Amino acid sequence: MLGWGIDIKKQSSGKVIAHWDADLGGIDWLEKLVEEKRVVCQQEGFYPSVYTAKAKEVLPILQDMPPFVKEGINWKEDGKNGWIDCGPLYYFNVSKEEVATCDPDESLCITV
Repeated sequence: MLGWGIDIKKQSSGKVIAHWDADLGGIDWLEKLVEEKRVVCQQEGFYPSVYTAKAKEVLPILQDMPPFVKEGINWKEDGKNGWIDCGPLYYFNVSKEEVATCDPDESLCITV
């Protein structure tokens, strides 16, 4: 499969908050956050790429994903108030318990 395996973990405990596999285009949301300086790229060009962010920057994205994303279809905004298909998501899992106990200022590690 061409694409990405994405893990989001709490830095303090290493507990997984979310995991999914996505086709190409599946990290556009992350690259946008890096451009906006809301996420910091710690390591790129090697496997895995590693990013860090405060929970308040990432968790709303997981919580606000459109229902069709949660149902396993990878879509993204096209910038014109619409959505375009980016291929399927695989194994999309979010731990509601870990999200609920995550402090907004807690550091998260995102590996791709």
